Amino acid sequence: MDPISILQKYYGYSSFRPGQLESIQSVLAGQDTLAVLPTGGGKSVCFQVPSLILGGTTLVISPLISLMQDQVAQLTRRQIRSTYLNSTLSPAELAERTAQLAAGHWQLVYVAPERLGQTSLLQACQSANIPLLAVDEAHCISQWGHDFRPAYVKIAEFITQLPRRPTIMAVTATATPRVQDEIVSTLQLRSPRRIFTSFRRTNLHLHIFRCQTSWQREFMIAYWLLAKRQWPAIIYVSSQSGGEQLAQFLERRCQPLRVAAYHAGLPADTRQRLQDQFVAGELEVLVATSAFGMGIDKADVRCVIHFHLPTSLEEYYQEAGRAGRDGQPAECVILDYRPAEKISANMVNPEHPGALASWQALQRYVRTKRCRHQFVLNYFGEPAKMFSCTQCDNCLSSSSTASVTDRQLYQQFRALGLPASMCCWLTLLKPQHIAAAKLIPGIGQGWLENWWQKIQHLCAF
Repeated sequence: MDPISILQKYYGYSSFRPGQLESIQSVLAGQDTLAVLPTGGGKSVCFQVPSLILGGTTLVISPLISLMQDQVAQLTRRQIRSTYLNSTLSPAELAERTAQLAAGHWQLVYVAPERLGQTSLLQACQSANIPLLAVDEAHCISQWGHDFRPAYVKIAEFITQLPRRPTIMAVTATATPRVQDEIVSTLQLRSPRRIFTSFRRTNLHLHIFRCQTSWQREFMIAYWLLAKRQWPAIIYVSSQSGGEQLAQFLERRCQPLRVAAYHAGLPADTRQRLQDQFVAGELEVLVATSAFGMGIDKADVRCVIHFHLPTSLEEYYQEAGRAGRDGQPAECVILDYRPAEKISANMVNPEHPGALASWQALQRYVRTKRCRHQFVLNYFGEPAKMFSCTQCDNCLSSSSTASVTDRQLYQQFRALGLPASMCCWLTLLKPQHIAAAKLIPGIGQGWLENWWQKIQHLCAF
């Protein structure tokens, strides 16, 4: 079967996304390939489709248990023989699946890089026919990547012990030119073809809201969900306890929206249940740590809010990119609250040069007065052809196309003594939204009535 026939039969799509077919054809030609596709670009398809054409077993190196389990579950539903080898399995299950790998039973097998050092896995791979080895989240190879994993460095050594060198494919969503070069060097790719699609997501609206108090952050989330009706939504937090507390708050204040907290501390069956409910539309809001999101097949996320700053610009753009995969407009919001920034800063390893550099880049992104889309493109080494856009707060606030009414509103709100960030979002309010924002229990109700009267008057003129 050809790639498009497989895409239609197993995935139900009639055409490939940008960069997918080019990556697939490169692998089928036996050429080592580095594919850098943005979040939502369908990276997994780039090695899953060739695996069904090449035959044998494709070995996939994957960094997260949740990621490999999600992808195997999706492949199993499509009747593609796949499995994973990780610590969630009993010794008997591991032995059985490893023996099946050696016998050529599986079409795709997912393993963590740390498992490559085990003799049983090496012997099974030496017996199996492995025409393709795929390295997912390949930025983990680089010490200048934001999520360096030392075990990734051993992949090249593992490959040399196989009786026949497979074609190597490395895929990632976030890699600067420096990281790309290190991926090629460390994996010892042979004359690799590098395939890129633009990091520019024209349907994503990027916003930073600087909050002076904790309750302003809570108000912003409630406003975004209730008044602007931006859901399904993912709200990222940096700690499990913080996620639980925020989810409980939103459950009380954002009824009738259904809210849940998702983090690595929950039992595996609970995480799977919450993920399935969110994908199926049974939950409108998921408050999650970074444990959630990779490989999740949900195209209609309308809003991604960062309650705490992430630890790197790469991490942020990966998580923000989970919004609007259906191509429809979506909002990506960072709530910039200085005390919360310290929490994220403490999670950065100062001895890891890549982590420190990317944290500093994230801080520059938050503080920049330039076009935010342009900032992201420049960071990832893509020439930015535009100098302003209509999809970020900086360009909207300085655009000459902004209405006189909006500029006057902003000036009037500032005259009331409100913080600049609040003035920006208040200009988005419509008269019919005021009532919804005003009635948010415990937040809008706590504001002085004469203050609301001024807002109502300014929004209506």
